[in-house]
Amino acid sequence: MTVKIICRGLDVTRVSCEGGEVSRYRLALLREFANAPHRGLSLRIVAFSDWRVQEVGSVVRFLKDQVKPDLILYAGDDIQRFRPPRKNLFQQIAKLARYGLCAVAGNDDDPATRDLIGGRNVYPVHSRALVLGRFAVVGVEGAPLFPNDTQDRNIGHLLYPERVLSLQMKLWNSTAFRDRRLIIVSHAPPFGVLDFAVRFGARNIGSRPLREFLESSPNSLLCICGHVHRCGGQSAKLGKALVVNAASHDSPGDPGKVAIIQVKDGTPPAIDWHLIV
Repeated sequence: MTVKIICRGLDVTRVSCEGGEVSRYRLALLREFANAPHRGLSLRIVAFSDWRVQEVGSVVRFLKDQVKPDLILYAGDDIQRFRPPRKNLFQQIAKLARYGLCAVAGNDDDPATRDLIGGRNVYPVHSRALVLGRFAVVGVEGAPLFPNDTQDRNIGHLLYPERVLSLQMKLWNSTAFRDRRLIIVSHAPPFGVLDFAVRFGARNIGSRPLREFLESSPNSLLCICGHVHRCGGQSAKLGKALVVNAASHDSPGDPGKVAIIQVKDGTPPAIDWHLIV
């Protein structure tokens, strides 16, 4: 289905070019941050993304068998699966980490479901960053809407014009984060890095503003992303940051991919990949 997207400020109107259906939503920017009193120079992180067909309980069981991490990161899509009726699986997962869970919505998440990222020690880091001592976790939800795009490069419900993405990333240079090592949770990879998709046509679908930020940022340490399933389970260096695509495939029976990342100040992050069946 071809969709026309009209953006005025932070207000978005989506119009189906075939049926004429209209939907509206509002984009978001970083508004606030939370503090957790982390005193160390290292972090143990578990990251995963695009948990579309995998059983959510499988990642819970996996985490219970691991050394307790400091932080769990989820880079988006199908967030409603973590909030079945009368349950908050995000909060259940957050209990398995010292400081909880940080997450963003993906491009296939309905904008109305962004509010599902909540609960005790659950941080929607697109709008509410987390400061952990010398580290800070910030985020980018959805996927980029390229100039003059209808839906040629990215499809879905939650798309951001590049100018709005640039505004979001300027906020990461605020005083609250200036002297901290940045850990970025972005559903989309940076443009040209682990972002080459073949479904719906071969093309790069990553974020150019994110790439520009990582190339110029002196304090970016880690970028956890997903979105491009075929690049899941891979990592690449960009600027001073390590980009980790933690997406899983979405065919029935595909295993889930989970990265355990050890961050130590002054050394490159070390990654241990796991497949969960």
